[in-house]
Amino acid sequence: MTSLFAQEIRLSKRHEEIVSQRLKLLQQMKSKVGDQNKEKASQIQAAEAAFKRNLSLLKDIEAAEKSLQTRSRPLPPPELVSLESLRNDRPVKPRQTIRTNGLFTGHQWKNIFPNGNSFF
Repeated sequence: MTSLFAQEIRLSKRHEEIVSQRLKLLQQMKSKVGDQNKEKASQIQAAEAAFKRNLSLLKDIEAAEKSLQTRSRPLPPPELVSLESLRNDRPVKPRQTIRTNGLFTGHQWKNIFPNGNSFF
């Protein structure tokens, strides 16, 4: 009988240890869940603030873009741009003017007025 009584006491103490350990674990889990909820709420708040900030920046960019479009002249047609780039890529020949006693020769007048038009 004593051995059964001793075994009953051991089992009772073990049961108390297990119940105590279970209570500690439940408290730790409760605390951890609470911390996770706080962190999640903080992240949600930060995400909402970032969203508002990004929305504000987007509106500012759109307003600046609209302002630039109204101030600047419209883009030239692509054909004109390609002609201008062709003209700018071509090497420019320097014109030479030769004076003889302060007068231009007929050949020099043709270089100055290639279409034959002059102001005389």
